[in-house]
Amino acid sequence: MKEYWIVDPGNQYAQIYRLQDGGKYGAPSVYSREEAVTVGIFEDLTIDLQEIFG
Repeated sequence: MKEYWIVDPGNQYAQIYRLQDGGKYGAPSVYSREEAVTVGIFEDLTIDLQEIFG
């Protein structure tokens, strides 16, 4: 699954846009610093945002 991330360290959140059928990106999923996110192209990789933002 193709996706791109926008990470805002000042406000401590990440927006993840995922490529939908038809070749367009849908509305972003927004994750706060307390959450963990699974990376779309690496299903075994989960990023704990609390570790990123400290």
